[in-house]
Amino acid sequence: MRGCRVPPAFVRPRMKIAPSNRVKYAHNPLAEVVCQLRFDRLVELDSSEPAEFQAALSNSTYPNRTVEQPVGISLHVATNGPVSVPQLPAPPARVFQFAAADSSWRVSLCSDFVALSTNRYESWDDFQPRMLELVEIFAKCYSGAVPKRLGLRYKDVIERESLGLADTPWHELVKPFLLGPLAPGALSDDSPPDEGEIGNLLLQSRLKLEDCMLLLQSTLLRSIDGGRQAFLIDGDFFTEDATCLEMLRDATVFRGALDKLHNNAGALFQRCITGKLHNALSPEST
Repeated sequence: MRGCRVPPAFVRPRMKIAPSNRVKYAHNPLAEVVCQLRFDRLVELDSSEPAEFQAALSNSTYPNRTVEQPVGISLHVATNGPVSVPQLPAPPARVFQFAAADSSWRVSLCSDFVALSTNRYESWDDFQPRMLELVEIFAKCYSGAVPKRLGLRYKDVIERESLGLADTPWHELVKPFLLGPLAPGALSDDSPPDEGEIGNLLLQSRLKLEDCMLLLQSTLLRSIDGGRQAFLIDGDFFTEDATCLEMLRDATVFRGALDKLHNNAGALFQRCITGKLHNALSPEST
């Protein structure tokens, strides 16, 4: 109707993870930390060696070099007439790996990403400078790269036996939103579910946070003999916004993006666990 005013669209503020006091756990459940910068495919890395990149890396830090080679598959179709054969996806690119002598730190490079990973994470003050240096080297060697995604991923594995909690049910250690049918009252009001009756558990959520995205996964892991369980909390914080384009041109932009991801990651784990597990991990203030 002419003359009517259309009310402005209601914009709900994005979710924000409630902050927690930073702690360092004596029984650290952190299994791996990975930071990955993805970019539009650099065809040159599919066919040539990253000699300049390798020369710029510290040989004392990453002395071991390996290459993961893709396996090619040929498809032959026997036919007496015309046939439409679906186009196969391009084979995976070679991945160049540069690792520490004890394999605790690893740099990975291929035609569409560069990444830093460690299974001995100590602190952000140790991890961040390594990632900043890695991206600085990459930017000098491949100035034409066009970044499109920056991700920071933390994988925490909780093993009850090592904490003296072998007989403690998961719902007393992990918050209900990660447990699915393992949460009390999820499927029955009578009693907590029998963990042995859950054959497989994998929950996945993609969340829009205040200043980044989060792919959150929780998984129930089992030993080969089925006698023991562990619980994986996997948080992948990432950004795919326009700032990615500036990350290789301006180190300040890259550092700021990294800090945003880390600030969210630092708040997540304590929101995922109960006070009982928090105390069993022996927290120390930082």
